[in-house]
Amino acid sequence: LVHRLRTRRSLVLLLASLVLVLPFIGTHASSLHAMVTTYAATTLERRVPAAELPILNPHLGIIILGGRATRVQEAATLSQRFPDAPVILSGPDRSEIHLAKSRLENLVIDPRATNTFENAIFTREFVKRHIEKCWLLITSAIHMPRALGVFRAAGIPVIPWPVFDGQHSINIKRARVTHEVLGLIGYRLLGRTHEIYPAHRRSSCRPSAKA
Repeated sequence: LVHRLRTRRSLVLLLASLVLVLPFIGTHASSLHAMVTTYAATTLERRVPAAELPILNPHLGIIILGGRATRVQEAATLSQRFPDAPVILSGPDRSEIHLAKSRLENLVIDPRATNTFENAIFTREFVKRHIEKCWLLITSAIHMPRALGVFRAAGIPVIPWPVFDGQHSINIKRARVTHEVLGLIGYRLLGRTHEIYPAHRRSSCRPSAKA
């Protein structure tokens, strides 16, 4: 009960920042606009921290959600640590495909997904053929709460690995925050997630000893 109250309180604060405050901030209050936007973005980005990974893990697989080159770059760094890990790149654009092919081994590219829900549904087809693996989910930190919720609802136990995309203008940051908040609410209403504001919890992934 306490956990649910905290979750709801965090979401209420985030929604209040966007829905109640931002529409009334004009050009004469740009510093306040920036402060509120930055707070909302930081709240989302810190919701799901990166998991701790062992030095070696033969049971690990990597899922990259297309949309940002930084996600592919992070996967390339991780693949040096886990060179035998299969890698799924879901919903990439052409530039991400080119980057992934040049830097990743054991790569499967699935270009079908056009949104986070489809990322999970199409990826599940591949994951079912590799039940001995635990899957590391790579996406932008601001996107991770929604992505984590969707993959859990799809029955894919994943280990979160959020990526920070760097600095953006206030307008871009505000657009991304608004997109994620509306996505969290919309996906919950559509039944695509079981939680309105998913948080990190210990992974239920238990790989088979056959790997």
